[in-house]
Amino acid sequence: MVNDPDVAINLGESKELRLQIQTDGCVFTNVDIRDPSSDTIVFHLKICILDLNPSYLENLQTCYKIEGRGKKRRVIAEGIKERLIINPGALNQTSAVVAEQEIYACNFDTTLTLILDENSVSPDSGKVFFTLSCGSIQLPLGISDDAVKSSKLTGIKAFKRKNEQKRGFEYRNGKIIMGTIPYYAVGGFEENLKCESFIVEKQALYVVKSPNGEYNPQEIAIPEDVRDAYINFLSTFKKRRQLPSLAYYDDELCKVAENYVNAYQKFLSHVKEGDILSTEYNNTLKLGVVNDLSRNIIAFSPVHPLNVMYQLQIHQEVGLGSVRDDIVNRLTSANLLPYIKDDQQAIYEVVEQDESPEWRYYTAIDGDRYNEIRDFVPKLVAEKIEEYYAHFGFLFKDIGDHRMILSLHNLGDCREFLLGIIRYFKRQLADNCMPDEILNFEVNIYSDRAIISHYNDFSILSNLKRTKEYLYDIDGKYEHNSDLATMLVSKIQYYIHKETDDTYRYSHIAFYEMLSGDKCGDSQISRLTTGTSLNGIISGVPSVLDEGWYKTGFGTKHAPKTPLNDFAALLNSIYRVAYSSSTYTPDHCITTEIHKKSSVQLNKVYSAANWVVFVNPKVDLSFFYQDEESKDLLIIHYGDQNSSASGYNAITVTRKAEQYERIITQELANKNVNVDSITAKRIIDFFNAINGRWLLRLISSKRALNSTFSREKMSIISAVKFAMAYYAHDDIVWIPISLEELLRVSGNTGLSQNNGLLSAKNLSFDHGATCDDLLLIGIEKAKQGIYVHLHPIEVKIGLNDAGVIEKAKGQILNTYKGLLHALWPAGEERNTIERKVVRNFVMQLAILSCEKMKLYDIYPEEPWQLVLDECREDLLNENYEISETVNEYIGIGTIISFKQSESLISGVIDSENNIAILQLPEHEGYEYLVKTIAEVACDIDQSKFLPPRLSGFYTSDHDEAVKRYEQQKKVHKEVMREIQEEGQEDKTEPKEKEPDKESAECSKNFTLVTPEPLMEQADADQEISILFGQDQNTGMPLFWHPGNTDEVFHTNTGIIGTMGAGKTQFTQSLVTQLYRERINNVESPDIGILIFDYKGDYNESKENFVNATNAKVLKPYHLPYNPFALTQPRVFKPLLPIHVANTFNDTLSRVYHLGPKQSSILLNCIKSAYMSKGIIPNDPKTWILPAPTFQNVYSLYMKNDNIKKGDSLEAALRTLADFEVFEANSSNTESLFDLLTGVVVIDISGYDTDLQNLIIAITLDLFYAQMQARGSSKLLGKYRQLTKMILVDEADNFLHEGFPSLKKILKEGREFGVGTILSTQFLKHFGSGDDDFSKYILTWVVHNVADLKNTDIRFVFNTEANSAEEVKLFGDVKKLQKHYSIVKMGNYPKPIYIKDKAFWELFLELQAQNGR
Repeated sequence: MVNDPDVAINLGESKELRLQIQTDGCVFTNVDIRDPSSDTIVFHLKICILDLNPSYLENLQTCYKIEGRGKKRRVIAEGIKERLIINPGALNQTSAVVAEQEIYACNFDTTLTLILDENSVSPDSGKVFFTLSCGSIQLPLGISDDAVKSSKLTGIKAFKRKNEQKRGFEYRNGKIIMGTIPYYAVGGFEENLKCESFIVEKQALYVVKSPNGEYNPQEIAIPEDVRDAYINFLSTFKKRRQLPSLAYYDDELCKVAENYVNAYQKFLSHVKEGDILSTEYNNTLKLGVVNDLSRNIIAFSPVHPLNVMYQLQIHQEVGLGSVRDDIVNRLTSANLLPYIKDDQQAIYEVVEQDESPEWRYYTAIDGDRYNEIRDFVPKLVAEKIEEYYAHFGFLFKDIGDHRMILSLHNLGDCREFLLGIIRYFKRQLADNCMPDEILNFEVNIYSDRAIISHYNDFSILSNLKRTKEYLYDIDGKYEHNSDLATMLVSKIQYYIHKETDDTYRYSHIAFYEMLSGDKCGDSQISRLTTGTSLNGIISGVPSVLDEGWYKTGFGTKHAPKTPLNDFAALLNSIYRVAYSSSTYTPDHCITTEIHKKSSVQLNKVYSAANWVVFVNPKVDLSFFYQDEESKDLLIIHYGDQNSSASGYNAITVTRKAEQYERIITQELANKNVNVDSITAKRIIDFFNAINGRWLLRLISSKRALNSTFSREKMSIISAVKFAMAYYAHDDIVWIPISLEELLRVSGNTGLSQNNGLLSAKNLSFDHGATCDDLLLIGIEKAKQGIYVHLHPIEVKIGLNDAGVIEKAKGQILNTYKGLLHALWPAGEERNTIERKVVRNFVMQLAILSCEKMKLYDIYPEEPWQLVLDECREDLLNENYEISETVNEYIGIGTIISFKQSESLISGVIDSENNIAILQLPEHEGYEYLVKTIAEVACDIDQSKFLPPRLSGFYTSDHDEAVKRYEQQKKVHKEVMREIQEEGQEDKTEPKEKEPDKESAECSKNFTLVTPEPLMEQADADQEISILFGQDQNTGMPLFWHPGNTDEVFHTNTGIIGTMGAGKTQFTQSLVTQLYRERINNVESPDIGILIFDYKGDYNESKENFVNATNAKVLKPYHLPYNPFALTQPRVFKPLLPIHVANTFNDTLSRVYHLGPKQSSILLNCIKSAYMSKGIIPNDPKTWILPAPTFQNVYSLYMKNDNIKKGDSLEAALRTLADFEVFEANSSNTESLFDLLTGVVVIDISGYDTDLQNLIIAITLDLFYAQMQARGSSKLLGKYRQLTKMILVDEADNFLHEGFPSLKKILKEGREFGVGTILSTQFLKHFGSGDDDFSKYILTWVVHNVADLKNTDIRFVFNTEANSAEEVKLFGDVKKLQKHYSIVKMGNYPKPIYIKDKAFWELFLELQAQNGR
């Protein structure tokens, strides 16, 4: 609502508000827009409407504000320093010096220049007020010297902004303006805008930029109609005061652009086969070109015809203004014309740049400085250094000099490789590594080019000053440049060698770039496989093997005929013969060529280096695989996501393959699977076909054999074979893709989770677990068209209990929903350019994977060529449909569980989630590695216990398929019933195992029961999973993994809730699950869970809880541990008996408020008790004798007549003695830590509060001492072993005492695998100041809290004070229903709303599993 209802019209429920204001020359008005629900002002608008031509005040457009009230309102121009020009560009000129309260006239035909002198602006206010008179209009105006802040504009931001607003930016004398917002450009984009301004203003046809940076227009003779169309195109920008990179292609601009491109293309089309290009044709190729002599590049400006046609093409797309930056980088015409010639016939290749999206750069193919533009190279270098060190770190530690040796071959000035090493150093410094922990480098540079011996970028390291200047040029804002320069100079040594040397020096990593010959090849365009897709919008330059040569160039094989593709083909053909006497041949282009045979130089590199990394290889994987000379090479990794071009940006190979084969052989030998060298090589090939990184990480020194990682990844290869055999169908080609690299969901993959076109983060997946194993992409070629099916697969191996399967279901659901939304959303969003590019990336990945499967001869029975030949064009150009039809038969995804206790291959489809759950014996996870897919298919054929297979019923006749499916499902159900009956009969046998939760669920839906694993030692791949409850946003289960240090740094947990909110039910459920999950602990030790029970919620009266946990309930009567027991810590502590005596004394004094004298008496009694047992404080040899018990201390106290009785000390000791809290006979006591196996409850309900607190405090004192003595818990990768957990229920009774042992356990317990759970009604019970226990809590479970404060919300959920988030959480907590809570879990940034997994619910499930 607004304050004047007569001037506002609310446009329904939209966000628009139409204001109707009567104008009369100059009108000021104010409008308040209010929120109807709260009547608060949301916006206060100050408006001035002038009946003037906008050009009058265009110099105020980005720097004005409205000030004042009522009749004193005026427009203030800000940031004006010297002059303000009114009505610029008019016929007449006048000027005046501005003075306070003067009136200045300016008519329509006059430009008025208002000059500011030293007396114009008031020194006090920094302003000057005056009136501008324009005819009958009087405008109160002012000038202020307040600065106006401009926004930085990058090339990508400009592209997105103009397409979002559907209008261009104005360019006024170097200022960039859109609407009322000023912008500024920097760097290469700023320089390119200056060049565009020069082209538009000078109407330059061809520009040469001199070495000193000056632009010079070059007059060239071209056809008149082409010239006229070009000049008309430029005039449109000049008329609008716009530049090509800043202009939006509206209807008018599209029309003149089409006329220009058509004239250009029509002229070039006149060239006939056999013609030699005339001067006029060669000159026309220079139109819109900038020859930059200062950087040795040829640039195609945004007015080059190819760039203009590309803009016309993408202008037709939807959503250009909202695409992500990484997608803008892919919207380029660069690879439509990968190679050109200059007028000296030198060949140039296109290079990537991201500073100006509408420019294209070319550098000489044999030049030295072209590498500086390839942004992916530094990332690649740093990544390879870190990868190598991660896998072979022991080499550097053993050698002692921490030196990595690199060799560089054919890499020009090596700039990007030095930048890559610098990137590595910066990462190490960011991780707070000490200088001596950072690698030293020896760099050997090989080249025959003379220039290298005189200059390369490593030469700056010879001088500290030059190194500092170099670093500041790269990134002047980096705060550690000075220290970094010193480190680089001291830690990098480089040497120059000739490429023709007989042998090369040893290196850990060699970086190699293949060089094409000075004379490139000539290939037929229609024979080269295309790198274009989306009708030319996306382009790359793949390498194609043709008659023994790998050729790289523009191709149209499998490309549709579109205007953009046709124009690109024409330009490629023309440039092949440009500036030469060669005759024109249509359908031929420039290509670079690499021969299939390895060179002598390559063989020397292979022999000298451990890893050889080919940078931007102009070949594909077959170069290293099928050739006889490369038969001993092993491809260990390849990359295809760092660059926007298609194909590979890096391929890593080695001749030292034995270590990789050995790791495979040893790993499988441990599983009783024999592997020969040939089979090991086949397994390695399979790894490379799916995910090469898995293979690299298998040999990491950090990952021992039989580790979680190795078992998981080995089993994934087996799962691929099983899934492809099981889902095989005559009409569908299933292509396996690694989800780990695709979605980049795993923090330890070595891949940035922010990068990657299809990363889960960039796709805005819902929070929650996501699959990181496999995605099957099914390509179905039907009569109606091509259908694409998406089927994620999660693989588990080991015990795989119900919690593991539940988690896997959540991963499948989240991944499938996320992918479907990202690739095939409903409505108009499906056709946006962002969705098209993302889909295209997936289709390119599918085709690339198909090529790898064919290359490595994986599953030769599968018709891979169908996809590569018959479906490629349709898949790359949006001629397909993503279908969900097969989901009715095989589910939305599959869990393949290689289960330790399984003996049969069986499976079900979970009807609730529509997910297939396939159970296989664990040993198949290893044995399938050595079997072919055809052999695995035979095992499947022999199994009676799998759901109906896709091949048995799915046809294009959907109704018939459903009918046949239902019939087969009935058969499967009968078979499952047989298994159930067999299981019932087996119950009488001694080895019967209890059914687990997953089996009970299967039984409910499919009358199937399978056995639960025995309580035996779990494998290392399992982790403790505690089901907190169900996420109310996603419906997914929320698991807490207390042993996973990536998720929770420590396990201290606070559970808050008013009585009756469900707090105890949640806590009982948590403890029960901890007990049952203990077999998944690291190395499977038992977890001792100590519960202090204030209210009797865990004692024998709670029979269900005691039965579920086998809890041992102790009463405070003859507790079987001794508070005076001596436990020597790991670090020797002198006078240990005195320390123990002091601890007991302090605790008793704190509870019963003893005075100094009483404390002294008690301490002397305890020391006397030790002496009476022969334990001498300063003689450690006596400490092993049996310690005195409390009864011994009490007897000494009572027998000492010199001690005055009848005070608080006697009352305290008598209470402990009368209740006989502790065992009196030391021979009947044991270590508290030894006592704590399973669940141990100390039931203190019904006792006096002081006694309750004293028992807990004494017990925790003893616990802390023994925790210190036991030492640190084991750490396996990211998993920490849990040893003990402490639960203090209704902890408010205890926390206010501030006992130090509890605080020390909370602070230090993580190292020892000890966690603490504190349950209480209010956050305030956790204390404050030094006794604030809440600061040691990481995980919070908040139920309904009656007495709640905003500061409580702020502390637990880390909200901003009085923020909307804080207000919402405050209200939500107070409205929580019973068994509902809000969780702040570990390092997870957002609060999670859940429905608790209550104990009663869990217990019913346990009963069902036990068949009761």
